[in-house]
Amino acid sequence: MVRFQWWMVLSLVVVFLAACAEPEGTDNQDVDDQTDTGVGDDVGDGEVEPSYDYYQHAKPLIDARCTGCHVEDSIGGFDLSTYESVYAARLLTEVTLRERTMPPWLASDDCTEYQHSFQLKPDEREVLLSWLDQGAPEGDPANEGAPLEMPSSGLSRVDVELEMPDAYEPQLKPDDYRCFPIDWEGDETQYLTGFNVIPGNPEIVHHVIAFYAGPGLAEEVEQKEADEEGHGYTCFGTPGVGESIGFGEDAVGWLGTWAPGGQGIDFPEGTGIPVEPGSKVILQVHYNTYEGETETDQSSVQFSVEDEVEQQAMYLPWA
Repeated sequence: MVRFQWWMVLSLVVVFLAACAEPEGTDNQDVDDQTDTGVGDDVGDGEVEPSYDYYQHAKPLIDARCTGCHVEDSIGGFDLSTYESVYAARLLTEVTLRERTMPPWLASDDCTEYQHSFQLKPDEREVLLSWLDQGAPEGDPANEGAPLEMPSSGLSRVDVELEMPDAYEPQLKPDDYRCFPIDWEGDETQYLTGFNVIPGNPEIVHHVIAFYAGPGLAEEVEQKEADEEGHGYTCFGTPGVGESIGFGEDAVGWLGTWAPGGQGIDFPEGTGIPVEPGSKVILQVHYNTYEGETETDQSSVQFSVEDEVEQQAMYLPWA
């Protein structure tokens, strides 16, 4: 059975994208089409190395590339939203920058381009490393640099929001994978055109995959939940029902994925994933309770919906 990890979730691509292998012997390269900040362009040109400080130079980059995940009270591990928190984590930050493990972006741009990449450009990485090498000076809060212009992302509108029927307290530690069925209440076939997840407890929700199960699988889903104590049922990788991936009475499929930092997504214009009356939306939630006390969660999923679309779509995971 394929084991989907968080880094694989981040690499999932929606609708009609072809994937090709990274050529042997190449490294994961920085995306060249990122917004050019102009910061640090004179590093390495033979002149005296410029001085950098947090507020003018580092903060705009960290806000754009890091704080989507690393904020207070999140599963991101530590907060990077203030100077004090960044300074406290400066040694770990330097290691991840030099090893290029953060921000995590595993998709290769050798054969295609991907939207919404949050990779650091080479000059941005150099600015942060130079700033850290200089002792990570704070600078003047009144002299804060302009924020980076980032591509717009997120779900543009919410037509339907479905919440887990009950709050759940993870039973397995440190990792608990649990599926929560939710009834789809539409009377006619509708098309999902966008997706987002609102984690009920960001401190323990590691990632979420939303599936649909056709109306012919409703009884099987309900039986799986009835067979286990508590809310939902244990699952991993798939919702554990059905054999056909696609559309129709007995089919299952993906509706979307979410990980910390995710803001939702609109599917390509004119496309939509069909959901039939009587279907189930199944939220597979990965809980991680490695740190802190076990708490409860009641997450929800949001969709934008159309009655008709130009092209029927399918969410395909490429790993």
